[in-house]
This record gives sequence, C-alpha cells and structure tokens, in this order.
Amino acid sequence: MDAFKALFADVPSISIVYIRSLIELGREHDVDLLPFAQELGVNDTLMASPEGNVSINQLLNLLEKASQHLNDSSWSFKLGLSWGLQIHGMTALPLFHRDNPFAIAKLALSNISLRLPFVALTARTDGDNLIVDLNENWPLGKVRRRVLDIYYGIMVRFISQMGKSLTICLDSDDPNDKTNIASATESEVKLNHPSNQLIMRDFTDGQFVPNTRTNDGGELPANSQTQQMLLLIRRQVMLDPGRCCTIERVAEKLGSSTRTLSRYLRSSNMSFSTLRNGVRSQHAERYLRDSSLPIIDIAERLGYSDQASFSKAFRSWTGQTPGDFRRSQTVREGA
Repeated sequence: MDAFKALFADVPSISIVYIRSLIELGREHDVDLLPFAQELGVNDTLMASPEGNVSINQLLNLLEKASQHLNDSSWSFKLGLSWGLQIHGMTALPLFHRDNPFAIAKLALSNISLRLPFVALTARTDGDNLIVDLNENWPLGKVRRRVLDIYYGIMVRFISQMGKSLTICLDSDDPNDKTNIASATESEVKLNHPSNQLIMRDFTDGQFVPNTRTNDGGELPANSQTQQMLLLIRRQVMLDPGRCCTIERVAEKLGSSTRTLSRYLRSSNMSFSTLRNGVRSQHAERYLRDSSLPIIDIAERLGYSDQASFSKAFRSWTGQTPGDFRRSQTVREGA
C-alpha cells in the first residue's frame, strides 16, 4: 500500500449506513456483528448519527469478521443486492436524464465509486451492450472476493430494474465463486474472464428506465415527475431544516446538481428558500406547541443565528411572535 492510501485508510470517509446494513444482515443470519464493530471503534453515538462515517479499515475489518462468522456463502452478493438507490444517496436518480440512459449509468457508477472507494466502476458501450469494468482501488486482502461480490450485487440490483439481461464475468477460476453469485441471481455468471466485468445486453434499444405508471396501469400525468422531485426535495429539507440545509447539500443527498433542482423548483413557481421556509414554519409551530424547548434553542435547530432573526421570520409566516403563538396554544389547551 502506498503512503497516501496508508494515510487515508483510517480517515472516516464511508457512510455509517453501510455498517448498519452489514450488522442487520448478520442479525438475519443469527450472527451479532455489533460487538466486533464496537471493538473497531464504532460506538453507539456513531451508529445513531445520520451523518456518521467510518474508515476504510473499519469497514474492511468488519467485512472480514462477517466472512468468518456467516455461513451463507452468498452473503456478500446478497448484501450488495439489498442496497438500493437510497443507501447510496441516489433516491432521485431515475428522475434525471430519463432520455439519456448512459448519463444515468455514469452518474450512478461514479456515485457508488465515491461512496465506496474500494473499487472504481467505469462504464463504456460496446455495440448494443453496456460494459461495466471493476478496477480495484484498494488492497482488499482476504476479503477481495467478498468485496467484489458486493459490487456485483449493487450493480445487479440497479440494472435488474431496467429489465435487461446481464452477464457477470469473474477473473476467478474457482467454481465456488460462481456458485456464490449464481445461487442468488438469475444472471449468467462466467469464470476465467481476463478482468472483472458486468455486461448489460441490448443497452442501446432505448428501453432503460421503465415508464412510471399509476396503480391502475395508466401513465402518470406529465407533471408527475416534477411532483415526485418536489416531494423528494421537501423530504430532505424536513430531515434537516437547520443551518446546513442548503440547495447544494440537498442536491448532494439526492445525487443531483443544484441546477437540476432549481429547474424543477422553477417549473412549480417555487424557490428553494420558499420551500425551506415552509418546512421551517411547520417545524417551528410544532416545537412551540408540543415542546417546552426555549425559543433560542428552536431558533438554533432551525438554522437561525439568534432569536431575533427567528422571531422576525416566524412573524412573517404567522403574523405572531413565537412567544405569542406559544401562549395562544396554551390558552387554547386550557379552554
């Protein structure tokens, strides 16, 4: 391992959601991986943090423990298969570039490679096929095959939703490696390939992202895509309406760009600040009505630098000061 990688190996750079998912998989197989995670420095506070991160070494070491204790030989492929777009921060991905499937593929693979930096995933077309190459960025040691299987599971989960046939190519000559994957997917698996690849057939036929349909099978109205995007943006704002709630941060969470989010908002005659203020107003009323938090603490939670700024904003939303609103709720309850 070179000096840079050795230095980077212990930097918290991988979302805690992957550790949580691995521990949950262990529980499903009656294996408690949490004590091993705690030995590696993953404490309760980190486990509970929505923004928590672990290091490459911590995740690799926990994967090694899982490999030692899980009896299901296909667990690593199934783990990757269980990771949908949400865990990779790409909930809104299918709404972007619907007319450009290659753009979707590149964006998705780039995002996964950044969030899980063990393997670089690169896409290229070859005739009617899409070829995804798996190039190892990191010395994976004893869990090399397991890590690669995880990436294969991730890609099968992503691509299988498009209704395409897949071929998984392994650089291994071990029949067990083929069996581990083949037992958990209907995709073709080949051994003794020059490199690790996934091949998606008939990529260029235009049938990549399925049309969104209503419950009765009909097509959704033309503006439904915008409505879905607004819901996703609003959901992210509601999760954290505080000082860090910026359009740049929300775009990052959704695997998109600020330009794309702004376009969707403009199409609904809305700005990001208007949407955020609406959410903050709802949160503020709830805190004032249902909690005994001091107003200064509510202001801080909602991203205001001082109580005066919050009071000014709240008055513009409701016509009342926070104190008057809280007292009015108390009087109403007493009545």
